[in-house]
Formats: sequence, C-alpha cells, structure tokens
Amino acid sequence: MRVLVETFGAARIVWGSDFPYVTLECGYDKSAAIVKECGANLTDEQLELVMGGNLGRMFPGGWGDDAS
Repeated sequence: MRVLVETFGAARIVWGSDFPYVTLECGYDKSAAIVKECGANLTDEQLELVMGGNLGRMFPGGWGDDAS
C-alpha cells in the first residue's frame, strides 16, 4: 500500500470490495480491516482518501437510487 501511495498518490487510489463476492468470503468489515492494516503506515488523511474520500469526489451527488 505504501508503494502504491508513493507511486501514484493517495488521491488516485480507491478501495474496492469485489462486491458481491466479499459478502460470501469475509464481509465488508473484515475486508476493510485488511486494507486498513496494509495501510497502517499511511496518514489518517491518506487512508480516508483511499477508503472513500476519493469516491466522494468522483460521485459528488452521491451513490444509489436517491442520488440526483
């Protein structure tokens, strides 16, 4: 994770869960915990970008049926 962030920058990386398969394997919580463990050497700001902040920038209107 450190090498990815050093190479591309945290603002260009997003976490993906491989839905729906992750629900059959370990679930979202465990999947996210693995990413956070791999990113333990990242700053809180970098980890926030990777874990959802970047997607918020990509989809500023939100995600789902109620998004406008």
